[in-house]
Amino acid sequence: MLAILLVLFSCSKPDQNSADAADTVKIIASMTAIFSSKQAELGLGLYVVNCAACHGRDLRGTEGGGALMGDRFLSKWKEKSMAELFELTKATMPKTNPHSMDDASYAALLAFILEVNEFPSGETELSTSKDELQNIIVGEPESSRVAMQFIPKEADPQSTDY
Repeated sequence: MLAILLVLFSCSKPDQNSADAADTVKIIASMTAIFSSKQAELGLGLYVVNCAACHGRDLRGTEGGGALMGDRFLSKWKEKSMAELFELTKATMPKTNPHSMDDASYAALLAFILEVNEFPSGETELSTSKDELQNIIVGEPESSRVAMQFIPKEADPQSTDY
């Protein structure tokens, strides 16, 4: 029996369509609008009430909670699915009362976080379906946020604005 299984596994080759589909999934999160700006706006209000005390008003993190924007956040989540981010957020946030909001509210919070990280918004709202979210890799936004990597303004010797 073991010999038969070894032969079967050694003869099978990876499905090229699956690999192509996985690449497509990764592109979807970083290049396609997966949330609406209206949803992100709702998320802003929820963030102020439920998250800002721990994660900071600017989402850069505090002693009470990690950064939700910038390189730290993106490097942690870029290879993971939106389902993982959604489920972790729902299971652990707010710290004092996890699972206290409905799925639409958690999706709105994530939409706000994506918007702050300069992911593109569109007409479609971020899904609350675990199956749909599983197929979306967080990825990275196409443009990097200059504000997250402070770059000083070039000096103009002719200016008197110093």
